[in-house]
Amino acid sequence: MSDLLNQYFSRTSDWISRAQARGWLSEHTLNEYRLLEKQTPDELFTDKQTRPLVVGFFGGTGVGKSSLLNRLAGEAVARTGVERPTSHEVTVYIHEAIELARLPEAFPVEQVQIRQHRNAAQHNVAWIDMPDIDSTVTTNRELALAWLPHIDLLVYVVSPERYRDDSGWKVLRQRGHRHGWIFVMNHWDEAASEQLDDMLCILRDAGFSDPILLRTSCPPDNINNKADDFDVLQTHIDTLLKEHGLQELERLGYAARIEDNQHFINDRLVSFADNAAWDTLTGSIAYRWKQTHDKIISGMSWPVQTHAEQIARLGASHESGFLNKLGGQKKQQNANDATSMSSALSTQELWDDWAQVELENFVDSLEVDASRHAIASQPLRSQLDPLIEAAPALIHDETGNALRQALAKPGTFLQRNLFKLAHLLSILLPLTALLWVSYHVVTGFYYGVTGKADHLGINYAINSILMVTVAWLLPFLLKHKLKPSLHKTAVRGLTQGLNAGLDRLHERILVAIDELEMERRQFVDEAQQIVSATASLQFMPGDTSSSVSRLLATAVAETRD
Repeated sequence: MSDLLNQYFSRTSDWISRAQARGWLSEHTLNEYRLLEKQTPDELFTDKQTRPLVVGFFGGTGVGKSSLLNRLAGEAVARTGVERPTSHEVTVYIHEAIELARLPEAFPVEQVQIRQHRNAAQHNVAWIDMPDIDSTVTTNRELALAWLPHIDLLVYVVSPERYRDDSGWKVLRQRGHRHGWIFVMNHWDEAASEQLDDMLCILRDAGFSDPILLRTSCPPDNINNKADDFDVLQTHIDTLLKEHGLQELERLGYAARIEDNQHFINDRLVSFADNAAWDTLTGSIAYRWKQTHDKIISGMSWPVQTHAEQIARLGASHESGFLNKLGGQKKQQNANDATSMSSALSTQELWDDWAQVELENFVDSLEVDASRHAIASQPLRSQLDPLIEAAPALIHDETGNALRQALAKPGTFLQRNLFKLAHLLSILLPLTALLWVSYHVVTGFYYGVTGKADHLGINYAINSILMVTVAWLLPFLLKHKLKPSLHKTAVRGLTQGLNAGLDRLHERILVAIDELEMERRQFVDEAQQIVSATASLQFMPGDTSSSVSRLLATAVAETRD
């Protein structure tokens, strides 16, 4: 295999690994990809440059595959008939100068017979006798299918009695685009010419426009003056080798692997969805978030009220040093008191399990929506779950900050300024009234002593008391009426904090979704680049010789059904 092709498959494997790690593909995808056919005939030999053509005899039970190999070898290299063991067995007939590589671990060595020869005419060919493809013994079929990737040319053997039996043919016809094919009707001495014509029709329907169908009889003593094409089999092999058919068959196998790779990637792109499905999902996110946001705000009204009442009770002990300082003390002291109050309640968490479950339900609903649109849900989970887990800390920070700001400036701007004015009037008006009364008391006493006027009487005293009282009571009542409510202030701060926290969480979710969308597009673009890169992998058969073209199935799509 060329370095370019190796790089191509490595790139695909890397793409699958990264997509699987991010959750776009299932955990078994990489294993499924590794199970794709990766073996080639080259792997059977230590010298891949001068390796022989690998020809395998396949067919049903009792059609004479082993007899054909023995006739070819001129000796009994493969056991036939009742001699064939009940366990499955593979016989490799190869020239002694060809060095086999280590067989794959999946192939039991004890079930493979290596028969070497010195026939120079067979130097460039390795013949393999396969177990019965239609055997009721499961291991027979499994071993035959395991060897298929290592075959260049597949010789499919039938008999007149069973040539229409498709139990084995169904398995192999799906691989019509992967190998060269030669068909042999063995036991020809027992057949009628109509059967040969019928077999040709079957092959043409299977996608072979001009199939090579040979007639043989093994052992050859049974020919009974009927034409026998056994020597033609060797002629086809020799012609194939002379016309560089081995290279063309290699290219055919590589092309099939590339095609499998393309189909594998395209099938997995479904997990990434298309742009329309993704836009639908993002619209669903906006809708479901609004539902979740409104439900949480509504459901948290009672905890907010309860928490605000606790703050109000705690604030009663700070009232003289907190609210009253709005009348003229430093703002920094107000902020310090607000901080101390909110800090004293920091252990009483406002965000509860119910609210957290609602956020988790939000993610669950998105997962369902993603699955409904054939979008992999695991990446969505991996992006949103950390944000949902961090939500309590985020909400706590936002509500704490909003509460401190609200307590530092309770009430509205107008209410706070009117409260300050009332506080100022509660001092100035009584003081002014007292000064006015005092002035008249002093002057009245002076004029009474000097005889210029009468002394002030009881009526003046009563009126003075009433005036001072009214001067104090009116601003006091106004101040009391305008005093900001700690409970309402706490409710406002906590509600603002909840909204701010949820808004920040929503922003983070949108950022995560955008990052996920960017990642999705990158994976899709990379996959499409991998698929389009096959144009540079020129492994499709080019000027295929006439001998090679007859070995190929032309209706590939049909043979793969």
